Order: sequence, then C-alpha cells, then structure tokens
Amino acid sequence: MGNSVKSLNVKRVLVAASIAAAAAVVPIVTAAPASATPLECINYLEHQGYPVGPKVINSCKNGDSGSVVIRQSCPVTLVSFGVKSNHAATACRAARA
Repeated sequence: MGNSVKSLNVKRVLVAASIAAAAAVVPIVTAAPASATPLECINYLEHQGYPVGPKVINSCKNGDSGSVVIRQSCPVTLVSFGVKSNHAATACRAARA
C-alpha cells in the first residue's frame, strides 16, 4: 500500500511540474513573433549597408507601434539619420510585417 501512495504522489508532482513548465513556455512562444518584426527592419537596413545603432533600432521599434502617429515617425526619423527614403519606407514596412 505504501508504494502505491508514493507512486501516486510522484505522478501528481510530475503533472504539477509539467503544467508549471507549460505555463512558463506559452507566453514566450506567443510573444516571439511580435518581437521579431523590428528585427526585420534592422536586418534590412544592415543588408543595405547602413550602420545600425540605438537610434535606428528605436525607429524600427516605432515602425511596429500600435499607434499610427508613432508608426509614421519610423521612416521620417530613419531619413533624418541618412537612410534613403525608399529604404526607410521598406524597412518600416518590414517592421509592421
């Protein structure tokens, strides 16, 4: 009888640990695509030969904003940093993709 109780307790612990692990992983998996879009903007600009620093990274993040006003600032600020307007428009579209 003692072994069956221990076996049941071990199963309960394993189930609880599995549920906790799944609860920790699900938010990470669901958040990953949203955080990848500014990276597409950054990668595009790097591929075009532009230096990418904190200001460019912030502009790419703005391109993925839920606010239309902030999103529209993306190409404007990139152009002010020396990015050609067609490259800035493409990069900011990539940030929203």
